[in-house]
Amino acid sequence: MPASRCSVPSYLLSTSQGFFFRMRVPKDLQPVLKKRELKKAIRTTNLVVATRQAVVYAAKAIELFDSLQEVSLSDILFTTMVVAQKSDGSTEFKLDHARRKEELRDLIDLGIVKRGY
Repeated sequence: MPASRCSVPSYLLSTSQGFFFRMRVPKDLQPVLKKRELKKAIRTTNLVVATRQAVVYAAKAIELFDSLQEVSLSDILFTTMVVAQKSDGSTEFKLDHARRKEELRDLIDLGIVKRGY
């Protein structure tokens, strides 16, 4: 394969208007995110630029899917656990809502997930 040619990731869609990021939402998360796929215009016709941006979007989406799947059985949206030692010596587990909200805010800011997910 020539050095100037790069492979196109499966989540990068080429149209006459330019490139789009598109990734299927795992079936078990479709009810949580209320969509079957994530899609966002990358707003370029340059394959190299589009591929780089799509990789960023894909990493964020996979991170979201992973964190949501960790707790999807219990229907808890905010996933990160914090372990704290209580004064009586017992261990307490709490959800880190702030970190989870921050991850979702990043995806909303990127336009991958819409408000009201």
